[in-house]
Amino acid sequence: MGAVVAQGDIAAADHVAVHVPGMGTETADKLDSGGDLPGEIEKIERLQLAMDDSLEYAGRRGERVAAVAYMNMDYPDFLPQARTPDYADAAAPDLAGMLNGIKSTAAGETNLTLLGHSYGSLTSSEALKAGGRADNVVFYGSPGLESSGEEFDPASTGVPDGNRYIMLAKDDPIAPGGYLSPFGGPPADTPGLTRLDTNSHKVIIDGDEVRLGASSGHSEYDGYRTTSQWNMAAIATGAPENAIAYDSDLQNRGRSFHHSIGDDLRRVR
Repeated sequence: MGAVVAQGDIAAADHVAVHVPGMGTETADKLDSGGDLPGEIEKIERLQLAMDDSLEYAGRRGERVAAVAYMNMDYPDFLPQARTPDYADAAAPDLAGMLNGIKSTAAGETNLTLLGHSYGSLTSSEALKAGGRADNVVFYGSPGLESSGEEFDPASTGVPDGNRYIMLAKDDPIAPGGYLSPFGGPPADTPGLTRLDTNSHKVIIDGDEVRLGASSGHSEYDGYRTTSQWNMAAIATGAPENAIAYDSDLQNRGRSFHHSIGDDLRRVR
């Protein structure tokens, strides 16, 4: 049995983020092991808080946000199953229809962002190619983004150039898999996707220093007050100027960095 769960009023929101989780997700309670309905609800609750924070940082506190967890599909349970695109291809039309439904029913010019994690990034990519509409997309911890076995073309998603993003933590074990999988090559190296950072950063917000945590491994991207969640919230609230771009030199040095929201922050654009 699948589920779609929302936090906030989608019809009234100025910004809606749709989160698509990856392998092993199910609606049954796994007793605090993650990848279940309670765990996904916690993720979108944290995301909604981060989006509210992002709007406050951007000086747009009055705008409204909503976050959605899409779980209305069969997920691969084990790695051998996750090497086939069948689950993503089967779910793509339904997810595309949900995205278009949000676009059709939401108020005004709603900013809709699709967030795809792990196998959910492949599902998200295929849903966009199946006609789903989104203003922005962030793929993270992705094994690949093309189910046909051909090279992935970011333009095929229909998301405008400059609004397509990718994140990959330094020690995410999915990284080598990107080179071995049949899903169109390693996404982090794909032209047409803007890579965002996942390392620890210090930012200055209203004169106060805030440390954003690093994402470690494959499952910490959406931890509250991590750099990766900061980036997702910035994109999801139409504030890409506040996202922290990936820098390979800084990544290799493996330390935290100090930025100020405003003129001193490394910007995506």
